[in-house]
Amino acid sequence: MQWWDIKNLKKKDFMLSLWGALFLVLPGIVAIIAFNQDLLFKLNWAILILLSAAIMFPFVVLNTVAALVCRDVKPNDEEGLFYSFFLSAFITGFAAYAIIAISYYNHYHIGLIVEISIIAEFLLIIFLSIYDNARTRRKKHLKDKKRAMSKMNRD
Repeated sequence: MQWWDIKNLKKKDFMLSLWGALFLVLPGIVAIIAFNQDLLFKLNWAILILLSAAIMFPFVVLNTVAALVCRDVKPNDEEGLFYSFFLSAFITGFAAYAIIAISYYNHYHIGLIVEISIIAEFLLIIFLSIYDNARTRRKKHLKDKKRAMSKMNRD
């Protein structure tokens, strides 16, 4: 199925795509409203949507990679990639809403929020690299143990 083949799109996939797009764009619009309301009225609506998506997209991509690692999705699994992207957009959107709300009510500067978000993403990458390394070692250990057990049973 191609991305433009709308007739064959399932209702569930359409709703997930819609929610994924909303969680990709709306947190950026909320951030613009919270921290620079003048910019909201100066920009064209198309540029506003692109800017809002650009604010969230790097975080969503990193979280999609994190979801792919955690869910152990195979490279050719399109459905796994789709659900991982939706999950990461959903989680990143809710995290962005929480961060924006906390920073807005506590009068934090947007630069501090961006720095905290980037540090959180780097910590996530470090955690996932440790997790993936431990999971790979465990799989290898279980495989070696299974091989030793089958060798012992043959003897």
